[in-house]
Amino acid sequence: MHRQIKIVAILMMVEGALEGLMGIFLCVMGPVMMELFKSAPPPTHGGPAPPPELFGAIYLAMGIPTVLGGILKVVAGIRNVSFKSRTLGFIGLGSSLLSFASCYCIPTALGVGIYGLIVYINEKSAQAFQMGDSGMPTDQIVATLDGMGPQGYPPQYPPQYPQQYPPR
Repeated sequence: MHRQIKIVAILMMVEGALEGLMGIFLCVMGPVMMELFKSAPPPTHGGPAPPPELFGAIYLAMGIPTVLGGILKVVAGIRNVSFKSRTLGFIGLGSSLLSFASCYCIPTALGVGIYGLIVYINEKSAQAFQMGDSGMPTDQIVATLDGMGPQGYPPQYPPQYPQQYPPR
């Protein structure tokens, strides 16, 4: 399961980039829609026109959480590729709920969030993050968790014991 951490991290970065772009678009559309409604002719039915600030606020309320969630996912994905910051990874996966504000990427955000939680809760994944936080290189982490030696080679069989083994 530890080999899938990089896959989840890459998926988080892609998801975060897409959400960030959509959030920026929504944040830009807030003021644009406000100006558009200010310059529009009054309604013909005789009722009062809706306040233009309402539309700007709606777009900003959708865009800001989406941008924040996207940035959080990208940063968490970058850290998690090298088996660092497991807690930030959990927070990044939890930020999938922020994509509900814009209704953008909800199915993929939930898919990445659930898949990531399954991978990150695994015991070997926790060990990989502990080794990564201690400064061990990623290749060595994978080799160690796969049961290989520190250089990435499988252990010798039969094991090489010192000449004085067993003690007499």
